[in-house]
Amino acid sequence: MLKASRSPAKPIDAVPLFKCDDCTKCAPTAPTSKTLAPHPYAFNQTTGLDCLEVGDSPTFLNVTCLGTCFQQTNLVRVGGGTPQCQCAWTHFIDGFPVLNGPSTIMRAGTT
Repeated sequence: MLKASRSPAKPIDAVPLFKCDDCTKCAPTAPTSKTLAPHPYAFNQTTGLDCLEVGDSPTFLNVTCLGTCFQQTNLVRVGGGTPQCQCAWTHFIDGFPVLNGPSTIMRAGTT
């Protein structure tokens, strides 16, 4: 309204400085970014597990050390499909160089 009435620039520039207490309380809060703390740069501290397959190809177990980015894949099922938990765990223990065991294992976005 101040601009429409051709008010001087000084009052128009001062308008954003005035805030109502009720409006401030009811204003939506800005969303925060969802981030994690960085993983420790230690081998086998946090390990990620995931199964990979493309189309009708075999299923591979993808194992990644999140601290050092060491990645290894092992064939767990021929012909595709979800492998048995015991089969995937056996391939993880036998195929990935586990030193004293990982302290945290992450799978499909969970801990």
